Amino acid sequence: EGVIFSDDLTMKGADIVGGYVDKAKLALDAGCDMILVCNCPEGAIEVLDFMAGAAVDGSDKIARMRASQSISWDELENHPRRLDIIKKLQELDAK
Repeated sequence: EGVIFSDDLTMKGADIVGGYVDKAKLALDAGCDMILVCNCPEGAIEVLDFMAGAAVDGSDKIARMRASQSISWDELENHPRRLDIIKKLQELDAK
C-alpha cells in the first residue's frame, strides 16, 4: 500500500535501456509512483517535460503519504517511539 520509488535514473547500470525518458517510462510501467533523477538537473527537466506532455497522472498514494498534522522538532525528539529505539540501540551496543 506504500509509495514505490524508482532507483535513481542517473545510475549508469540502467543506461542500456536508453535515456532518462525511456527509464522513466519503464519505471512507471513497473508500478513506480515516484521517479528519482538525482544530481542531474537536465535529466530531471527532461523527465518532468515528458510527464507533463504525456499527462501522467499523479499517484493517489503520494497524496495519502502527506502528513495530516505537523510535529515540532522537540516533539519529534521526545517521541516515545524514538526514545524506545534509542534505548534498544544502546542496549545492543552495550552487549
